[in-house]
Amino acid sequence: MVSPEPGADGQAVRRCVRPLLGIPLSGAIMQYLNLGHEYLWIDSAKKGYGLAPAGGYGILTLTQLFVPGKIEIEAAQAGTCSEVTDNPCREKKILDIVEREQNKKQIYDLINYNCYNWAQDIEAEGLK
Repeated sequence: MVSPEPGADGQAVRRCVRPLLGIPLSGAIMQYLNLGHEYLWIDSAKKGYGLAPAGGYGILTLTQLFVPGKIEIEAAQAGTCSEVTDNPCREKKILDIVEREQNKKQIYDLINYNCYNWAQDIEAEGLK
């Protein structure tokens, strides 16, 4: 695993995992369970993107299925990362997919479709 270096070469995409925010004791619990918030860091955009519950739904995802979701912007590097691609064409394709996703209605479900699933789907579509 490597830490993201925003803009380092301007063409890499990395899958990153950081501790969850806004849930009491989430850092310790999630570290113990080896879980966290997963997102895609895109060098040329100098930011990351990940699926998250929409405002006000954070803790409710533990008891409620299929809550409204949003594409959350990660303004700074955080957590541990692994490289998805350093190909500039694939990076642009992934960024285009993310921008398309930002304009779609999102649903978040901790069990069935969460940040891990979203990042995997975007990565798979971008690497086709």
